[in-house]
Amino acid sequence: MTLGIYPHRYAHMVNKFSVETFPFHSDLAAVRRGLDEFENTVFQRRSYVGLSALVINSRGEIQGGVSGRIGWGWLHIDMLWVTEGLRYNGHGSRLLSTIEAAACARGIHHAYLTTTSFQAFPFYQQHGYEACGVLEDRPPGHTYYYLAKRELSATVQHYPVEVDAPMSYLQALHHGLNDYNARHGTPIEARRLSVFMRDGTDKIRGGLIGSTYWGWFDLYTMWIQADLRRRGYGAHMLNLAEQQAIKRGCPCIVTEAIGDRMRRFFDRQGYEIFGTLADRPPGHPTYFVRKILV
Repeated sequence: MTLGIYPHRYAHMVNKFSVETFPFHSDLAAVRRGLDEFENTVFQRRSYVGLSALVINSRGEIQGGVSGRIGWGWLHIDMLWVTEGLRYNGHGSRLLSTIEAAACARGIHHAYLTTTSFQAFPFYQQHGYEACGVLEDRPPGHTYYYLAKRELSATVQHYPVEVDAPMSYLQALHHGLNDYNARHGTPIEARRLSVFMRDGTDKIRGGLIGSTYWGWFDLYTMWIQADLRRRGYGAHMLNLAEQQAIKRGCPCIVTEAIGDRMRRFFDRQGYEIFGTLADRPPGHPTYFVRKILV
């Protein structure tokens, strides 16, 4: 779906905004590349390294695993899943210890992740993770937690660690975790929601990327070309995304604001801070911000 909206100002620079559910990969890549260049200029270069470990049975079937990425001095754990028959016998703890140890071996001693009240909140608490942000009623009837562990000290890698593992491995973990969510009545059913700003040649000059699921719009990435900033384009794109999120039945939005400059931008748009990670990237905070739209 594409909605063309033509602003009345700076039309000679940017002549179209579009809200898109199925954007081209090249458009997504352009926004991500622009944000990477901006962050590398303002902050320490964030060179992600993917880490993962798998539990594989004698038939070569993936029975569980953990995946994450290190960057900006932190380990972000994306997924940890173990098949039903292997739970409660230590596999989860050994997987968590494995990825933490792999991060420590690379000089990373802080980790963060998200989980819910119906997933693994007590499990992570038992392993030293503490809440640094909370979203109530996400998904409806449950609580969504942002958890952090300030000092990783694991030294044992119980399973082989893959660096930048093949996508098929990560997809297996993703499917396993989605099946678990569905069995608990909370399938994610995420839908892409992106906004792009283009000039008269249809070249991408800015954009934002996110997904709607569990009653919220998750904003992942937002970028505007340097010479077009401070002209209201960011607020306009955000407003378009918010309107579309409401139409999809997601009256809440959440995102990360990296550093105080970005935090001030979201503050002007009516967002509030509900959590913080200090020193990510080094010397700067990461703020978790949210806005209730209706």
